[in-house]
Amino acid sequence: MSSLTGNTIFKVQPPKPHNPMRKPVIAYLLLILLGSIVLYLPFFNTQPLKLWDALFTATSALCVTGLSVVNLTMQFNQAGWLVIAALMQLGGLGIMTISTSLLLAASSKAGFDQHHLILENFTLEDGSFSTTRILREVLKFTLTIETIGFAVFWFYNPAVFSVDKIVQTLFHTISAFCNVGLSIAPEHSFNFESSWLINLNFIFLMWAGSIGFITLSELFNRKNKQRLSLHSRLNLLSTAIIVLIALGTILFIEKTPLLTTLTQAFASRTAGFSPLNSELFAFPTLFLLMALMFIGGSPGSCAGGIKTTTAAVIVINGLNKIRGHERTQFSHATIPNGVVQKALKTFVFAIFILIGAIFILLFLEAKTLKTAGIDEVFLKISFEAISAFATCGASLGISSLISDYGRGILMLLMFIGRLGPLVLLSALSKTIKAEPWYAEEQIMVG
Repeated sequence: MSSLTGNTIFKVQPPKPHNPMRKPVIAYLLLILLGSIVLYLPFFNTQPLKLWDALFTATSALCVTGLSVVNLTMQFNQAGWLVIAALMQLGGLGIMTISTSLLLAASSKAGFDQHHLILENFTLEDGSFSTTRILREVLKFTLTIETIGFAVFWFYNPAVFSVDKIVQTLFHTISAFCNVGLSIAPEHSFNFESSWLINLNFIFLMWAGSIGFITLSELFNRKNKQRLSLHSRLNLLSTAIIVLIALGTILFIEKTPLLTTLTQAFASRTAGFSPLNSELFAFPTLFLLMALMFIGGSPGSCAGGIKTTTAAVIVINGLNKIRGHERTQFSHATIPNGVVQKALKTFVFAIFILIGAIFILLFLEAKTLKTAGIDEVFLKISFEAISAFATCGASLGISSLISDYGRGILMLLMFIGRLGPLVLLSALSKTIKAEPWYAEEQIMVG
């Protein structure tokens, strides 16, 4: 397109298409920066705090990860705890709203009739999605579930009434629902060993925060016993299988009590709370925990990882190919090829990111950690990196020993893992143009 003015021709370039998914990336960066500045202020601390450590804490809280390089109980006062709780809540609500919007948009384009009741609630007259409506509904579910969790924690010890108890109860309720795993409670304040009430409350909050808003909506808004969508059925099934595998493996290898092991099985996927001392676990158990963290929780939830349905689709696709099926089929339905390709792309993206990050962390930190007397450096660095990327927060105790450069890598992993792969790939993606391709030529594989 051009414009003629006098003897001069001005070429007017068409505007580049705007990618709306870049907004949440920028918003998260700004919130992390703001949160770190606030946490750095003396008003929120009981002792001086390094700006880099404030940045790490804000990143961990907003990315709902749970890794920490300082003792939150000793470092921050009640005002600081409330700031961290607010960051956790904003991070959880934000990612649930964003990822749910993406999932519903993908469902409408693919013509998924199973979600029509949910789609009707959030679709405007022009066919676009109302993020405000989604946020309002997510907020309603969140406040309802967190109120129940808060009440259980509060009445577990009703004799004690103080501002400190209110703040701590609120902090741990948000941390559990948002699947963060940060804690400000004194050691052994939660009686995991003998209290079914405390364990079941943690499990309820962690499950509700990690199962996904779409599945929650279908479970609580079912009419006339309507069948759950394929997404929710596969989501619930894969979550149950993963938890049972974790429970059975930890019980068999570690010989731990059933009650605490059950909580550990739920927490190890994405929440970071650890009623058992994971530093004492055997190598096979730690390997299993890394696999669970890598898978993580469900789409449209506070959880991280590549997501349960992603792993399930990859496994189902492999089994279908082995059985000679051209298309990926499950539960009397065919999964679209586009969904299978997205699952494979997500898996490959996560693997490449983790390989690069672990390599850099080994290069930066291995010698220092060995000098400090840390054994099994490769295992512990790999565990910490996967925990950061999967926004789980489980740790083998080396985060506080890692240098500022290594902490920078962990923060980058937390940020990428929190926004991606779903959101990050959407933010970085470009419109695919039709283009010619070369002739096919076979290669030998396998």
